[in-house]
Amino acid sequence: MNRGLFLWLRVAVAGLFGCVKAEELRISVEDHPDWTELSNRKYALKHPEGVLVDRSGLSGAELVIFLEKPPVLDRFSPNINLQIQDLQGQKVSLDRYTEISLDQVDRLIANSKVIANSRKKGKKGEYHLLMYTGEQGVYHLQFEQYFAIAHGKAYVLTLTCEQASFERCKGTGEAIMNTFALK
Repeated sequence: MNRGLFLWLRVAVAGLFGCVKAEELRISVEDHPDWTELSNRKYALKHPEGVLVDRSGLSGAELVIFLEKPPVLDRFSPNINLQIQDLQGQKVSLDRYTEISLDQVDRLIANSKVIANSRKKGKKGEYHLLMYTGEQGVYHLQFEQYFAIAHGKAYVLTLTCEQASFERCKGTGEAIMNTFALK
């Protein structure tokens, strides 16, 4: 398997993406004027006050937003992470990447169960939604991921929470994810 296609598992141990033209992808038209915007030449994303943002890249992700501040070291911290994967020179369709992603979830996440697997249309492009549950060590987790491809890169945005607290985290997590826009 291509090493590049495996990288999306590094942080969330799962993946999802959709194909768009080299235009802006905005998942939602939601706007939060009172939120802080993280922006660079590749993307923009907004988040509320009171979250911890890690842009160090130490985890292998472009950024990690911890929904609880500060993260507690002895338990799982709900988070959103963004991974950007270089796909230059690779001809990978949304269908093929989804197929590979589902296979990796099945092989690498203990007791995995897919909850949602569907194509979505953003304001200016298509992306893929993949939601599933599974176990990593002692944690029973739920993942919600959006994938998009633009400018020869895969953008993988993942919300990860413990299953027992997913409904509590989902509102803020999805609101943050729905502000994501490619430039």
